Amino acid sequence: MSAIKELMQLLKPDPVEHMRALMAKGKLAEAIDFSVSIAENLSSIVKGLTDQRIQAHAMLFEAAARVGDIASATTHFHRVELLTKADRLPDEVVEERYFRASVAIQQSPMSLKRKHRHMALIKHLRSVLDLAGEIAECGCYRGLSSWMICATLTEEGGNPDGRPFDGTGYHIFDSFAGLSVPVPEDLPAADAQDRARLEVLMQPGRFACSEADVRRHLAGFPGIAYHPGWLPQSLVGEAERRYRFIHLDVDLYEPTLGALEYFYPRLVPGGVMLTDDYGWPGARQAFDEFSARQDLRVEELPTEQAVLRKPR
Repeated sequence: MSAIKELMQLLKPDPVEHMRALMAKGKLAEAIDFSVSIAENLSSIVKGLTDQRIQAHAMLFEAAARVGDIASATTHFHRVELLTKADRLPDEVVEERYFRASVAIQQSPMSLKRKHRHMALIKHLRSVLDLAGEIAECGCYRGLSSWMICATLTEEGGNPDGRPFDGTGYHIFDSFAGLSVPVPEDLPAADAQDRARLEVLMQPGRFACSEADVRRHLAGFPGIAYHPGWLPQSLVGEAERRYRFIHLDVDLYEPTLGALEYFYPRLVPGGVMLTDDYGWPGARQAFDEFSARQDLRVEELPTEQAVLRKPR
């Protein structure tokens, strides 16, 4: 039954008149129970209608982004913000950049709470702008974080001679086939509060996006080097490079641990490795195991991210 039909059925007979009739008969407890039942049902219906509005605006945003209709995309993006009660970021530069990134990769704005993760991502990227070294993202999905990083480098960390950053010195490592098969370290505890959500999210192949689509989304940065393959196997035989910033968004234990073991020794002093997935059991265990072996301190962020910084 649709939400509108549910609402019409709920309002027949008139709930206010029915309550008055019960009260007139002295059935006060019955009247209270009836009013509570009506309020709960109304709340559920209103939430359902709001969720449908959010989804509709998100779909209209994606459609507008595909055809480059920025005015319509802006309208629908802000409607989703309003309906989801998403807080604006304290940094208006990153707020506006996140919108442009969402348009560029045509990604639904449904998960606007992720803006705060991108605020943390850009904060830590800014902390290494004065360092020499290359930058890599492991696990790019549709390219949102990579677009944010490259746009930040263009607008804040440009080339010494003033040329805009074209992606040269930026690397993407991804299977372009979604998640690999989880191992026992990835499985959430039986009593984990978000166990059901994680079990759905960590299905093999989840978060797949083709390399061709990612290249199209990031076409404004033609110098990006793409390294397709499963981590950590795809790192074997890679050319030796020095890195100043690594963003890990591979969710699972084995690719996270393999990336840590490969990239941390190649990180310049003061360089940063940031994981988007410290809220996932496998990624957390990989970070904790690696940091314990290396006698490093993991900085846990309130956004379910975590940071390792190489001592200077």
